[in-house]
Amino acid sequence: MPHRFSKFKTWLFVAIASLLASCVSVDQMQQKLAQSSAPQVASVAEMTYTPLKTGVEQTVLFGEKTPTFQFQHGKGYYAAFELTETGKPRLVKVKTYWSHDHLPSASILVPNLLVLDKNKQQIGKIENYRLDTDSSLLSGLTYYADLPIPANAAYLVAFAATTHSEKISAYSGDGTEFILPLAPAGKFLISAGESLPLDADFSKALIKDSFKSHAVDKVDFFYVETIAGKSIKNSRINSIEVNRGKGARIYPALIDRQVSANKPVTLGLAAKTQYGAPIQELFKKVYQVKGEITFTPQKDKKYVVKGQLAEGAASVWLEDAETHQVMDKKIVGDGK
Repeated sequence: MPHRFSKFKTWLFVAIASLLASCVSVDQMQQKLAQSSAPQVASVAEMTYTPLKTGVEQTVLFGEKTPTFQFQHGKGYYAAFELTETGKPRLVKVKTYWSHDHLPSASILVPNLLVLDKNKQQIGKIENYRLDTDSSLLSGLTYYADLPIPANAAYLVAFAATTHSEKISAYSGDGTEFILPLAPAGKFLISAGESLPLDADFSKALIKDSFKSHAVDKVDFFYVETIAGKSIKNSRINSIEVNRGKGARIYPALIDRQVSANKPVTLGLAAKTQYGAPIQELFKKVYQVKGEITFTPQKDKKYVVKGQLAEGAASVWLEDAETHQVMDKKIVGDGK
């Protein structure tokens, strides 16, 4: 028994030490970066470049042993990559995560990219891009982006963003929103996609969900449920998750998503009444309607899912946020 208890104490000590190590604050990370004795190169030409093979996801760790470089914003960790296929544009995907499951202590590393040509001359800088989210049982909540890389790019230098144009937030189990501070250290993943035609169009359009609130415990949601037949996260589901544990109240937590512009896309639109407590659906009326539309989004345009829910008169549609023109058609039903 004493031997087993000793093993347990050892395991507990390791677990606590690991937990404390992962709770390092952004200020502490900044201090470690400032005091880092890791090699610091004088120019991008002196960096060691790792091959970024098409379709191969690589894990990058920024920490005390990572080499540093003096960027415009100051000293920072970096990872340098050589594209193994050049001459055509492509998308490079980056994924990043919270630094810790305890949200008040969590931060996030957002990678920016310097884009270099074959002579290692800077031809671009990728920053302040939109981050989308996904989740799974294995990886938890993932923040990701598909970043367009031009045909004449040959090298990439990744470094941690110190500013970002949009706030990055996460919700705890009780629905509390936390703004994640940007971290100079941490982990992210990077991979290069297949080469694309020289005239590849990377332009995007934005599609937003909407809602109509009837009471603190009753909301009608109008949202995109599928894109090209594939289910996606929508504002109704997101609101249920955010409001879990808050009793019968439901506060709408809307999300939006980008789609490729200038080519047809099929969207599954839906409208549904949502109550704060699931049991309310047993004795109160739930109206809903759903269907598909196909349209061609225009570059940089914003579109909004709208609708009406009532007995015998339910409808949902997508409209231009500026002109209110209906895209394709209105989907109508009896609401049952």
